[in-house]
Order: sequence, then structure tokens, then C-alpha cells
Amino acid sequence: TTYFATKEPVVTVRISQEALDLTIVAAHPLPPFTKDIAAGRQAHLRGLGQYISLLEQPVLLLGDLNVTEFSPLFDDLVATAGLQSFRSNQGLFGTWPAQLPAPLRIGIDHVLYKGAMQPRVTIGEPNGSDHLPLILEI
Repeated sequence: TTYFATKEPVVTVRISQEALDLTIVAAHPLPPFTKDIAAGRQAHLRGLGQYISLLEQPVLLLGDLNVTEFSPLFDDLVATAGLQSFRSNQGLFGTWPAQLPAPLRIGIDHVLYKGAMQPRVTIGEPNGSDHLPLILEI
């Protein structure tokens, strides 16, 4: 577990088997409810990008990042870490808030990756959360 500028943990798991060598990073920065929390989220995302840039490929970053792919913060994270989004080859996937119809949901839940992989992501059925689940196949 790693912490950056805030108290929100970043969990890293390394899987190493014969056919699979992969690092999975899970993160959940706070939503920007106040100016101070927004600054913390920005620092968290900046630290996350720097951290992932140092990891060997392949890497998956998973989580509710509380930022859409249209944000400059997202652009900075992707550029710093050398990541790609599954959305770049599969289109827009809005996952929050789950109770709204698809055109009104936004994509703040992410599967980002670097390395030789082509993750396939689909949206799962509502499960009681305010977010729809993302189902990942590697």
C-alpha cells in the first residue's frame, strides 16, 4: 500500500506466473467537493502518475479516479505514467451515477494500461452501488 499527498491508499499487486507477469494498481482519489480536497486529488493523481511511470510493464491502473478522460488532470496522469485508456479503442463508457440513463452518466471509473495487452472492458449490471461495475478481460 502506498500513500501520496492524501490519506487515500493506492494498492499495488504484482502477479508473476509462467504465462502472466503483471502489476495491478488500484486507486480511488477523493471527489473534488472542496478546494482543498480538489488540490489533494490533483496531488494524488500527480503522485500516482509518477509512481506508475517507474513500474515495469505491463501495468493496469484500475479505479474510480474521480476524473473523466476530458480533464487535463487525466491527460497529465496518462502522459506521465505512459498509460492508455480502454476507452481509446472501445468508446465512451459512463459508469456514474448508475441510476441515470447511459447518456447522462460520466466515465470516472477507469481501466488504464501500459504494455503489450489489449484489455476488453464491458459495463456490468447494476449491483447496488452508485457506480456501474467495469468487467475486465485481458
